[in-house]
Amino acid sequence: MDKQDLSLDQFQDYREAAAKLTELQTHRNEAERLIEDTNARLTARRESIDDEVNRLLQGDSGPQALNNDSLREDLGQLYHKKTVLDLAIEKQRQRIKALESEHTREICKRLRPEYQRIANRVLTAVKELCAANAEEEAFADEFRTHGLESFGSWLPCARFPFDKWNEVSGGKVYYFQKHIAENYPELRGSSK
Repeated sequence: MDKQDLSLDQFQDYREAAAKLTELQTHRNEAERLIEDTNARLTARRESIDDEVNRLLQGDSGPQALNNDSLREDLGQLYHKKTVLDLAIEKQRQRIKALESEHTREICKRLRPEYQRIANRVLTAVKELCAANAEEEAFADEFRTHGLESFGSWLPCARFPFDKWNEVSGGKVYYFQKHIAENYPELRGSSK
């Protein structure tokens, strides 16, 4: 399997959506910077007014006319722009999430035959493990049948703690067989 097979970047609409998200985030960051700058200018003007008040109290000339209305208007427009950009970013993220789901399904569908081969190997290995466990259990039972109870101290047990193949009640192997039958019906012959 090629790494390119797993990349969402192979899809044009996904690349375009991701680029649009980056563009929106850049515009939002710029709006945030402008908001900070405008707030700093308003703060500086307030400080400038405080300085004028102090100069006036000390007998200097009267106040200079400063109009903060245009800065406040700019600030209102910037906050509105940022709000719109935040909402657009959220919608674009939802679009990207939907594209990720859609294209992941496409990738999985395309790679299913390769994964089926792996699933079949796992199924065959589990079946073989269950058969080996059954053989080991029968061997140990023969020892016990002939009164050789301490067989385990002379021959270390090689049984893997696992369920039996085609168990009718719910064990790990039972649920594994059920999962394979439901999701990989083409392997059904191997799961019996």
